[in-house]
Amino acid sequence: MEFTIIDSNKCKIYGFDNWPAPKSSKQWKSGRSAMELAKFVLNRADFSLLINSVLCDCGFEPMDFDCYPEYKTSLGEGMGQGGQRVHDMLMIGEKMVIGVEAKVSESFDEKIEKIKKQGKIVRSEKLANALSDNKANYKDIGYQLFTATYGTMKAAVDAGKDVCIALFIVFKGNVCKESNYEEKCTENNEDYKRFCEFINVQDGYINRNILGKRIKCWIKKVTVEIGAEYSIT
Repeated sequence: MEFTIIDSNKCKIYGFDNWPAPKSSKQWKSGRSAMELAKFVLNRADFSLLINSVLCDCGFEPMDFDCYPEYKTSLGEGMGQGGQRVHDMLMIGEKMVIGVEAKVSESFDEKIEKIKKQGKIVRSEKLANALSDNKANYKDIGYQLFTATYGTMKAAVDAGKDVCIALFIVFKGNVCKESNYEEKCTENNEDYKRFCEFINVQDGYINRNILGKRIKCWIKKVTVEIGAEYSIT
């Protein structure tokens, strides 16, 4: 299994110095998710072990991937107010797409009810309806969980694939911890559980019609412990 890391100009990324940083400088520092993801991916052996484990859990053989940090995916026409989905990294393989969202204790954005009040009513409702037939209240779920999952499925459509994985990587251990770090981590775990219940994840995946194409999307969350070495669970 080989990984080719590529920037938006289609140039290969060989090291940390030319890894594309996120827009917000607050996110680009040691101990936070964006920078720790870059370090982890560039440590190819451990990253390869994680991806191999995720593929195995989902019933797939190892495959090569082109990896695009800070990759932008349009959510499609008619999605209402809002920009493109920016994946922490999008991985395109021969048979599937993997959308990576990395976390330390950063939230999954504002709750979707607050996002709706900010003017994104059409987009919020369309994302929810596309991912679930469940009409139960979803106002207390982080907006980013919807955009990350739908954006991964839309990226699969764009790449001509019918299988994808929405992969959430949580870094723990030697990370930047604010005073309410534990509370934030607990809230993220609960937020993720609420989301999986809302979209009715069965046997680890959902199967939805996205823009006229049936897409099977696995929903996976893994923990990477940062210490003298990486430990993956």
